[in-house]
Amino acid sequence: MANLEVHLADLLGVLINRHRDLASAIYFTPRANIARIEVIKNVCAILKVRHPKEAKVADHLASRA
Repeated sequence: MANLEVHLADLLGVLINRHRDLASAIYFTPRANIARIEVIKNVCAILKVRHPKEAKVADHLASRA
């Protein structure tokens, strides 16, 4: 597991306002066939309604990963 993957799991936790253990469980779900970056982007798409500024920053970070 690369350092970037750990940080992206932490980012997911912040985005969904959940503890990092839960975010890691979601992000590193075994047999998840979708790209992990897509999980972050999907969460950002939902957050754009409530927190557009934060979602834009997180989406930018995910697009650079």
